[in-house]
Amino acid sequence: MKISTPRSLFTNPQNILWSTLILTGALTFAIFLYWAGSTIYYQATFHPTGKIAYLCAKALCTINADGTGYEQSSFLGGSVVSPDGKQVTSSDEYLVIINADGSLYAQFEKSGLFLTDKSSWSPNGEYVSVPYTNQENSLSGIAIFNIEKKEQTLLTKEAETNPVWSSDGKHVAISYENKESNLSGIAIFDIDIRERVFLTKEMEKDPTWSPDGKRLAFTTSATKNIHRTKVSLVNSDGSGQVEIVNEPNDVYNIGFRYPAWSYDGKKIAFSRYYIEGVFVVNVDGSGLTRLTNTGSDPSWSPDGEYIVYSDGMYPWCRFLPCNNPIELRIMRTNGSQDTRLIGGKNPVWMP
Repeated sequence: MKISTPRSLFTNPQNILWSTLILTGALTFAIFLYWAGSTIYYQATFHPTGKIAYLCAKALCTINADGTGYEQSSFLGGSVVSPDGKQVTSSDEYLVIINADGSLYAQFEKSGLFLTDKSSWSPNGEYVSVPYTNQENSLSGIAIFNIEKKEQTLLTKEAETNPVWSSDGKHVAISYENKESNLSGIAIFDIDIRERVFLTKEMEKDPTWSPDGKRLAFTTSATKNIHRTKVSLVNSDGSGQVEIVNEPNDVYNIGFRYPAWSYDGKKIAFSRYYIEGVFVVNVDGSGLTRLTNTGSDPSWSPDGEYIVYSDGMYPWCRFLPCNNPIELRIMRTNGSQDTRLIGGKNPVWMP
């Protein structure tokens, strides 16, 4: 008696073809469902709002946080918008105030000063402060301009930079360097009485006011003898200085830069210099989290849900020519949903 051997479904060429088609179709459909579901979830949960100002092709540009509404102005990259959005500064050899309709409001005379592109408006729009270098005697400092009266005053004369206004418009925090005493740090100027208070004296820089104007965040660079970099806080009267991030063995002076307060004053975002990367930490020093491996210049959304930052500036590009694209990216404050927005750098999420 002849016994037939059962044939597997997978030994029949026709069955193999059908099985392959069915499996391929099922896998494709599953991938589609996963992609569609992820897309729907992404769109449903990722809704950054507001407007972001940034530098693009040596100009001042703005874009909505959702990627719409791109605009490029005719103003130079050093331009800074006034708090009410009605005027713009542009500074190089002159300080120029331009109305939103493009007409000229004021042009301050050169007076031997070479102005940088780091101008800063007071919160009430009454003053603009600008770092300068005097070409006649090589002195540098901070010049302050009264917009309404169209008056110029030299506020400081000792290599001060990075003027940052307090929320009440009464004080300006600056980074200073005194070459004679070999001291550098953070100081505060009282605009009304023109008095200066030194808060720190150990290579501190990047002062940033807290939203309530009571404290400042700043960074500290390593020196040849002290290989330590920090992010610290200090009260506006110089008391209560405390370190919240400390790198004790920063032999190569990588350093921290650009601290940025969240709008509720509870967290600070900052970046690593050279190696880069964006970090977030609570103001009490807890919860230090690295959000990205590259990127710098973080800026918070007003609702505290998102952070925009610059990416693409690789470490060697600070010393050698680079053609790599620099772009803006938006992510949630926990580092998730990191998304490209547009090409550009130095973003500021407008209030």
